[in-house]
Amino acid sequence: MDLQGNILGRHNGIINFTIGQRKGLNIGGSEEPLYVLEKDALSNNIVVGPKKYLAVDRLIAFNVNWIAFEKLNGPLNVNARLRAHHTEISCVINSLADGSVEVKFDTPQFSATPGQSVVFYKDDIVLGGGIIKNIHNISDG
Repeated sequence: MDLQGNILGRHNGIINFTIGQRKGLNIGGSEEPLYVLEKDALSNNIVVGPKKYLAVDRLIAFNVNWIAFEKLNGPLNVNARLRAHHTEISCVINSLADGSVEVKFDTPQFSATPGQSVVFYKDDIVLGGGIIKNIHNISDG
C-alpha cells in the first residue's frame, strides 16, 4: 500500500521485508524510488513511500547494557551505530526514568528500525547498547 492506502501490489508475507528496504518490492510506476516504511503483522500490510518518510531524529532504546560504566548519569555526547557496517553517527544520549535511553541524532538518520540494536561509542570505546523500542520520524512532526 502507499501512504494513502492504495494497494500497489501483493506479497508473500511481511517476514520477507525490512523497514527501509528498497529492492525486491516488485512494484513500479512511481516517479521516485519507494521504500518499506511500515509493516503491520495484524493486517499483513506493508506501507511503502519515498525515502524522506524514513528520516528519524531520535529514538528510544531499552534493555540497555552498559559496558564502560554502571549507569548513565545525565546527557552524554557519543557516537551511535545502527547497523553492523553503518557509519557511526554523532548523538546525545540521556537516561529515562524507566531505564531506557533517549537518543537524539545530530543529523537525520534513515536506518533506525524498532527491534534492531543500537550501540554507543566514545572514541574507540564501546560504552554499551540496547534494542530500539521506538523511533520518531521527522515527518510525524
